[in-house]
Amino acid sequence: MNELIDFVGVEKALLLKGEQENLPVNGSLELTPMCNLRCKMCYVRLSAKELEKKGALCPVSEWLRIAGELKEAGTLFLMLSGGEPLTYPGFRELYAALKNMGFILTVNTNGTLLDEEWADFFLAHKPRRMNITLYGASGEEYEALCGDAFGCDRAVNAIRLLSERRIPVKVNFSAMPENYDRFSSVLSFCQDKNIPVNADSYMMPPPGGADGLMRISPCEAAHIEYENIKQQIGEEHLSGYAEERVGQRKPLPETGTACMAGRCSFSIDWQGNLRPCALQSAPSLSLKDHSFKEAFHMLSEALGKPLFPSECRSCDQIAWCRICPASVLRETGGLKEPPKRLCHQAKALESCFAKKSLFSVGGFCFDVNLASELPVPENFNRFAVSEGDAVYHYHFLIEDGLFPMKKEPDLIRGDCQLFFRGTRETRLLTARGDGEPYALCEETGECVSFITIDRSRLSLFSLDTVFTSLFALEKRLYKRNHFLFHCTFLSYRNESILFTGPSGAGKSTQGGLWEEHRGARIVNGDRALLSFGPSGLIAEGFPVCGSSEICFLETRRVRCIVVVRQAKENRVEPVKGVKAWSLLYPQLMVNSWNRDFVEKASAFLERVLSEIPVYELFCDISEGAVDALDRVLYGEDEMP
Repeated sequence: MNELIDFVGVEKALLLKGEQENLPVNGSLELTPMCNLRCKMCYVRLSAKELEKKGALCPVSEWLRIAGELKEAGTLFLMLSGGEPLTYPGFRELYAALKNMGFILTVNTNGTLLDEEWADFFLAHKPRRMNITLYGASGEEYEALCGDAFGCDRAVNAIRLLSERRIPVKVNFSAMPENYDRFSSVLSFCQDKNIPVNADSYMMPPPGGADGLMRISPCEAAHIEYENIKQQIGEEHLSGYAEERVGQRKPLPETGTACMAGRCSFSIDWQGNLRPCALQSAPSLSLKDHSFKEAFHMLSEALGKPLFPSECRSCDQIAWCRICPASVLRETGGLKEPPKRLCHQAKALESCFAKKSLFSVGGFCFDVNLASELPVPENFNRFAVSEGDAVYHYHFLIEDGLFPMKKEPDLIRGDCQLFFRGTRETRLLTARGDGEPYALCEETGECVSFITIDRSRLSLFSLDTVFTSLFALEKRLYKRNHFLFHCTFLSYRNESILFTGPSGAGKSTQGGLWEEHRGARIVNGDRALLSFGPSGLIAEGFPVCGSSEICFLETRRVRCIVVVRQAKENRVEPVKGVKAWSLLYPQLMVNSWNRDFVEKASAFLERVLSEIPVYELFCDISEGAVDALDRVLYGEDEMP
């Protein structure tokens, strides 16, 4: 973890000096494990009965005794936290005394108790900064996550009260499944008020492991971290930031921590025990049994041993990783195995900064970081463009195995398992035949998806159907009123004939006959992207062509749609109404679980049937089948 992110200028210099000389410049005091909120993810909070069993809080006198030793040892910065520190009996007395002793104080609070009286107190004894945690942007989110429907209003009011008194405020956002989709709202709120935000996207599991803890996925965590960085430095500085971050990368030490814990930074819990940081409970030394100087020296010595897995010390993603001894221990139960969650999060964050390639399908422009080891089908590369404004972003990761889902799928459709969170989907894609998953596709935002690929399945992606399935393009395109249609897309006389029907009906065969006997041209042997333009219904090329291997990037106005039927005699019959609907709707690629998609596809097909002639072609494999349809479309006996 990087403590320097919270310090600037002279403060940073003091911390770095303290680190070099092993001086305890910066500390945090956990005044109480009590809190007025009941947050689902909190493992610190104790009830009154639980507190009574574990022992009493340190009284103010004990904290002041410890503070005297801290001052003598050279401590300058102190953060007061909890639990909720404002619930600590004697907080004002302790805070004012610490302030008078010369400590530079920061307070971590949920803000829900901070009223006019508290705000006036902090105005009279101004802190370096107040850190207020916002858990969401509405009472509903607070009630779901914290058990307090009015918590949001009170926290926002606290920010207002402090801001009016020109007391520096920073907002902390702890990302959980219940509030993940509200981060953008919290970010906008803080931007409007010019308040800095720190998004804590990684939720540390409690001592004893992460089993049963509901957390956002590693890719969701990377998405929030990236958005937070972008907000802090500006989008125009992202590439420079990435280069600087990688350039400043240092390998993990053979012994000791990679942060300042135990070197110039420390934490003291509510029972008066000295620890490396608030998240690392061991080693722990009682300040009732040792002086602070003695205990800090012992703490530093105790940390002088290997604290990271050897594999992590040579990892290429270390510049992007949030690894620390506490996270390794809590994620894996020891210090020898890499914490896979953090590995995946680091790779996902790195992918956000990777160089992107630009593509456009049906006017839908998107970018994607294509790893060198990922085979990209030639058909897909036909849709690469050199310029354009990407409206969607895909981040690719290639892993040795997929990060496991923590719950059962909400829906299974063929070779796709679906997991829903609001309007966002995660798709676990499996290969037809063996049922083994090859990719996990996560929508982490309105216009962002992370796609994790199992390295052992890379050979599959040379197939255009498998590769293109990663992008869920049908879902992106329907919102632009473009719909994928299963057909052979034939170009003839500068317009298109679409042959459709169930697989095996002979639509590709009929397209081939038109090429042979009429000089027509197949644009795509399996798909067309349909939309309405000024001239009517338009068919466009698409990067999937099935077994036909015919795929071109062309656009044609649609003359008609022909449903192919195998028969001994060649004849053509017009189709309308319900029958036409029943024949064409199954050939549209529609996510049936998406109500909006179904409604838009239905409205689109209604218009198609009102403007475009539909025929059934009963046919054999001969030029006679071409003649029969040609006479109807272009001959004198064209049907009404």
